[in-house]
Amino acid sequence: MSQSQPLSYSAVLGKAQSSDPKPAPPTHRQEKPSHPPQPSNPVQTSNQPRTNEQSATDRYRPKAGGDNEARYVLTLQTDRAHHDRMTALREKFFPPERNTVRAHLTLFNALPESKLDSSVVPLLKEVAAEMGPFKIRVKRPYKMAGGFLVNLSPKDGPPPMNKLVDRLRNTWKEEGFLSDQDAAKRSVHYTLMNKVTDKQKVDEAYAEFTSTWNGDEGIVDGLELWKYAKGRWYWAQRFDFTGAPYIDMRPSHVGYERV
Repeated sequence: MSQSQPLSYSAVLGKAQSSDPKPAPPTHRQEKPSHPPQPSNPVQTSNQPRTNEQSATDRYRPKAGGDNEARYVLTLQTDRAHHDRMTALREKFFPPERNTVRAHLTLFNALPESKLDSSVVPLLKEVAAEMGPFKIRVKRPYKMAGGFLVNLSPKDGPPPMNKLVDRLRNTWKEEGFLSDQDAAKRSVHYTLMNKVTDKQKVDEAYAEFTSTWNGDEGIVDGLELWKYAKGRWYWAQRFDFTGAPYIDMRPSHVGYERV
């Protein structure tokens, strides 16, 4: 990726698609979604053209429930040591006045509250009972217009993660309530810097980060569901993986501590 013309956040996610690549316990995982649900727009008449802003808003809106319905975010739950290391990097590079959350790996950004009891929670309980903990490695950095992220794409992800994400997405797509964003394949990533308008600061931070970054390993041991409200996430429920661990699950350089 050319550093002279960094992509926007949405363009980075679009690239991943084309390649097929906060208060409640636990307090160490209070987070904000990488793509918060957008405010609703007034209804247009048929002779009014759709603007780019309105099209983007539609992309983030689930196809069930009203505009005022609460939405939920689903993330991967990782071991404490890995999570703390990634959060330290986010706190180092993310603008402090905007960094109200800790590091996170988001799978779905806008699950409608009306589907929690009938579809979302039952399926999450089912897959959590079948899945065992598995290892991940985040390594590939991507630079974007306002910052950068480190990516674990579907293409490069471990087989158990790919299987998990595909099962959830395919099931909920068939039920017809996912937003266009959530229905599409895209990268799973940590956003370490975003919302910075000074290009030189972005360039300097990215150079500093990539000069020492060699990736990081962690263990995914469950899923977490968060309620999104007014720019913050509120912890709702966790789903620990209780199946047998996958082979070569333990990272080589960190002790495993399940939270």
